[in-house]
Amino acid sequence: MEGPLSTVAHAWLADVDVLTDRLVTAVFTDHPTWTDYRSVPPEDLRDGCRRYVTRVLQLLAGNSGGDTGADPVAGSIGRQRAEQGVPLEVMLRTFRLGGRVVWEALLERSDEVTPADLGAAATAMWTVVDGLSSALSTSYRRAEAEQLRRDDQRRHALLEEVVAGGTTGQRVATSSTCRSAASTW
Repeated sequence: MEGPLSTVAHAWLADVDVLTDRLVTAVFTDHPTWTDYRSVPPEDLRDGCRRYVTRVLQLLAGNSGGDTGADPVAGSIGRQRAEQGVPLEVMLRTFRLGGRVVWEALLERSDEVTPADLGAAATAMWTVVDGLSSALSTSYRRAEAEQLRRDDQRRHALLEEVVAGGTTGQRVATSSTCRSAASTW
């Protein structure tokens, strides 16, 4: 994004913790029944929110180019949350909320912006959020597929062991290394 709002986005980078606080608050107050972060430690959630808001501001300020569809920040957040069992829908909602928080922050400091600049900034803003959401989804789905493959391999190995007589059903059910596999049988 070029123009006055890229300057505003750059200025907000110095205050990214303020926007992080706003996003974390929004996650738990804007339809909290849609939020399922029980498996994520609070400091980890805050760190992910901070990384996301920072990335949005960087892209809007023009500090960091590249394809948002393969964005490393959004991708790592997607992988991490998939491994933690956070539903993808919750993550996409958080990214939308983050976009709203950043947009509102840009408007707070955009006194001298023309309607034309505002329209261009809105397009840029939601293009960034959409691209980062795509990167999140792609990474999340890949991590989810990897987890399913690992679980399937564990189930297969356990089944082979049971068939070969190397273990009992009770041991399989209580095995800590295969608990997730046993719970899907």
